[in-house]
Amino acid sequence: MNGTGAGTVTPMSGTIKWNGLTGAATYTTGTSVVLTAAAGAGSTFSSWSGCDNASGSQCTVAMTAARSVTATFSSSTPNTAILTVTKTGTGTGTVTASSGTISWSGNTGTAAITLGSSAVLTAAASSGSTFSSWSGCDSSSGSQCTVAMSSAKSVTAKFTLSSTNIRGDFLGNGNADILWRNTYNGGNLIWTMLSTTPTSILGLPGADVSWEIVGTADFTSNGYPAILWRHKSLGFNAIWTTKSGAVTNAISFPSCSDTTWKIVGTGDFDGDGYPDILWRNSVTGNVAIWLMKGIAYKSAIALPTVSDLSWQIVGTGDFNGDGNLDIVWRNNVTGDNVVWLMLGVTFSSAQSLPSVSDTSWRIAAISDFNGDGYPDIVWSNSYTGASWIWLMNGTAYSSAAQLPTVSETTWQIVGPR
Repeated sequence: MNGTGAGTVTPMSGTIKWNGLTGAATYTTGTSVVLTAAAGAGSTFSSWSGCDNASGSQCTVAMTAARSVTATFSSSTPNTAILTVTKTGTGTGTVTASSGTISWSGNTGTAAITLGSSAVLTAAASSGSTFSSWSGCDSSSGSQCTVAMSSAKSVTAKFTLSSTNIRGDFLGNGNADILWRNTYNGGNLIWTMLSTTPTSILGLPGADVSWEIVGTADFTSNGYPAILWRHKSLGFNAIWTTKSGAVTNAISFPSCSDTTWKIVGTGDFDGDGYPDILWRNSVTGNVAIWLMKGIAYKSAIALPTVSDLSWQIVGTGDFNGDGNLDIVWRNNVTGDNVVWLMLGVTFSSAQSLPSVSDTSWRIAAISDFNGDGYPDIVWSNSYTGASWIWLMNGTAYSSAAQLPTVSETTWQIVGPR
């Protein structure tokens, strides 16, 4: 027997003794022997050779002397190799193949692909996620990955939670930038960033030091963050709209004349697509959210009061990846850090973050700097001017990236937050 398939050959009389694919049987001279071929699973019978007469799967041999015949079996399916696809990242999505079916077990899928062919895979992000990248492909373009199936292959598709945590992207290039203000002379500037690395410095107009930067959010829906200002003594509020790293306009904002109320964060708490404003009273510890529609005030929501004023709100971000904006607190006495996990405008639970007992370190900004879908934490030292970014995996610390030190401490990181 030969060929790419498998099967059996049985005689109508007598017994064939097999040694691998070769069998032998003894017959009386003059006997007519009839052999029948039967294909095994996944194979087909192809042909006989050496017979005196062959019809379908049967071969007839007249035993006038020693004789040899061959039965050929072929595989009924093309030769295939296994393509393994793995989905990784903080987001979710699907991967489909141009031919064949991928069988999934969790985030790992396999498909049998014909050897010598090319498999084209297409990634599609789920709602709330984006497709990030392919690895392992012979070539890739956007969401598509092409694999030449010369053997078993493995590829990986990475999905990331949508960029709701990338805030302060002043250039609109998908990277969070860092906003600075000089508390002595009123100067303002932006460090443009590539992940955790500063790439350039953009100067902004100066502003009187009686005004302080209290937040960054796209209040005008132009695709770029606006800079939110509050007057320290008069309670006026205003925004600077920006585009591509330049200030384009100054717009008055609803005021709050009671200056014991401080703006401590921004973000879309109620999920209506508009950033809201987070307030904290520096005397009573009361916490509230102004729900906004663009630059128009809609209503206010009270949150639980934290009367211990050593606890300060230092920013916001979606730390548990549920699509809700959470609130970060730091204790300026103990150095403890906590995140309030929110469900819209409702407090859900509190989750501890790693502590930093040295209270000369302050949380200066929060945004997703490395593009993994989770907000990261920018730390700045009030005395030395050193700065670091904590790269976070949800509420868990992952690693740290050092930023250039700015020893002139009148320059302070003020956003994004």
